Amino acid sequence: VGSAAPVLHASPRKGAGVDHWVAWIEGELIAQRARIEAGTTRRPAVQAEGARLHATEPARGEHGHDHAHTHGGKTP
Repeated sequence: VGSAAPVLHASPRKGAGVDHWVAWIEGELIAQRARIEAGTTRRPAVQAEGARLHATEPARGEHGHDHAHTHGGKTP
Protein backbone atom coordinates (compact mmCIF):
# COMPACT_ATOMS: atom_id res chain seq x y z
CA VAL A 1 0.00 0.00 0.00
CA GLY A 2 1.51 3.26 -1.08
CA SER A 3 4.84 1.58 -1.87
CA ALA A 4 7.15 2.80 -4.57
CA ALA A 5 8.46 -0.75 -5.08
CA PRO A 6 8.52 -1.86 -8.70
CA VAL A 7 6.24 -4.59 -9.97
CA LEU A 8 8.01 -7.13 -12.15
CA HIS A 9 6.09 -9.81 -13.99
CA ALA A 10 7.98 -13.09 -14.34
CA SER A 11 7.24 -16.72 -15.05
CA PRO A 12 10.09 -18.96 -13.88
CA ARG A 13 8.52 -21.99 -15.64
CA LYS A 14 8.51 -20.22 -19.00
CA GLY A 15 11.58 -18.10 -18.29
CA ALA A 16 9.66 -14.95 -19.14
CA GLY A 17 10.81 -11.87 -17.27
CA VAL A 18 13.45 -13.70 -15.24
CA ASP A 19 16.34 -11.90 -16.98
CA HIS A 20 14.69 -8.56 -16.18
CA TRP A 21 14.27 -9.60 -12.52
CA VAL A 22 17.90 -10.74 -12.25
CA ALA A 23 19.08 -7.46 -13.80
CA TRP A 24 16.96 -5.52 -11.27
CA ILE A 25 18.44 -7.52 -8.36
CA GLU A 26 21.96 -6.93 -9.67
CA GLY A 27 21.27 -3.19 -10.00
CA GLU A 28 19.92 -3.05 -6.44
CA LEU A 29 23.01 -4.89 -5.18
CA ILE A 30 25.30 -2.38 -6.91
CA ALA A 31 23.29 0.52 -5.44
CA GLN A 32 23.38 -1.01 -1.94
CA ARG A 33 27.14 -1.54 -2.12
CA ALA A 34 27.53 2.12 -3.15
CA ARG A 35 25.38 3.21 -0.18
CA ILE A 36 27.47 1.10 2.18
CA GLU A 37 30.66 2.58 0.73
CA ALA A 38 29.25 6.10 1.17
CA GLY A 39 28.12 5.34 4.74
CA THR A 40 24.46 5.91 3.96
CA THR A 41 21.48 3.66 4.26
CA ARG A 42 17.96 3.44 2.90
CA ARG A 43 15.22 3.56 5.46
CA PRO A 44 11.76 2.19 4.77
CA ALA A 45 9.04 4.71 3.99
CA VAL A 46 6.75 5.10 6.99
CA GLN A 47 3.38 6.74 6.60
CA ALA A 48 2.88 9.80 8.81
CA GLU A 49 0.16 8.15 10.91
CA GLY A 50 2.33 5.11 11.61
CA ALA A 51 5.28 7.30 12.54
CA ARG A 52 3.11 9.31 14.91
CA LEU A 53 1.59 6.25 16.58
CA HIS A 54 4.92 4.50 17.10
CA ALA A 55 7.13 7.53 17.77
CA THR A 56 7.40 6.80 21.47
CA GLU A 57 6.44 3.49 22.99
CA PRO A 58 4.69 3.73 26.38
CA ALA A 59 5.77 1.44 29.22
CA ARG A 60 4.93 -2.28 29.26
CA GLY A 61 5.13 -2.54 25.46
CA GLU A 62 1.75 -0.92 24.88
CA HIS A 63 1.39 1.33 21.88
CA GLY A 64 -1.19 3.79 23.10
CA HIS A 65 -3.58 2.75 20.35
CA ASP A 66 -5.86 -0.20 19.73
CA HIS A 67 -5.41 -2.75 17.00
CA ALA A 68 -5.65 -6.50 16.73
CA HIS A 69 -2.23 -8.06 16.86
CA THR A 70 -0.31 -9.89 19.53
CA HIS A 71 2.90 -9.11 21.37
CA GLY A 72 4.70 -12.16 22.71
CA GLY A 73 1.64 -14.36 22.35
CA LYS A 74 -0.62 -12.01 24.33
CA THR A 75 -3.72 -10.49 22.78
CA PRO A 76 -4.06 -6.72 23.33
